[in-house]
Formats: sequence, C-alpha cells, structure tokens
Amino acid sequence: MKDTGNLPWKKQIVKIYSPETKKSIHRIYKGAFRVTSKTEDGFPIIRMSPAAARVLISGKINSNPMDLQLSKGSRFLFYWNHFDASVRCSYKLGFVALIVSLVGLIISVISIFLALV
Repeated sequence: MKDTGNLPWKKQIVKIYSPETKKSIHRIYKGAFRVTSKTEDGFPIIRMSPAAARVLISGKINSNPMDLQLSKGSRFLFYWNHFDASVRCSYKLGFVALIVSLVGLIISVISIFLALV
C-alpha cells in the first residue's frame, strides 16, 4: 500500500486477521513500514492498542510473535466494528436511517404511481 499523505478521505483501511483465533480488526493505514521497524528475522513489527490485541489473541498474553495476515480492508466494516462506541452507534444509526428513508421513498413513489393509474 502506498502512502497517501495526511488527507483523511485518501487513507487506506487495513484488515489485520489472526488465523489462530479467526478474528480480524480494521485500522487506518498511516504510511509505509519503516525499515527500522523490523525484527532480526525481517518481519515488520505491528504496534496496536491493548484492546485491539485482546481481540486477536486467544488465551494468555505472551511475548511470542503472532502470525497475522494483512489485507485491504473495507471502510464500511471499519466504522461498523469501530472500537469507540459513539462512532459505532452513530454510524449504525445513520445506516439504519438511510435504509428507512429509502424504503419510505420507494413507498411514496409507488403510491404516486398507483394514484395516477
């Protein structure tokens, strides 16, 4: 993934998946990995919050490296499963309101069409 600068609408979403627990989290991609952020084996070091690590880790926390898979993520799933409850609730409420308004629009168009016939 390429570095897109500081514009928030151009930042990419990364899906971090753990094959051990079969769980994933979504994060905003904020630039390329630095060469200095690699272990002796050459694997990149991914730093994340303790709350995000608890989602991906099963059982006890140890210092052994985890096998994670990085792929391109979805902006919809990033906000749908956001860690901050206020962001998650407002996004889901807005999505439900959009669906209800579209259903109302379709019903009104059908009723206008039936009134003309």
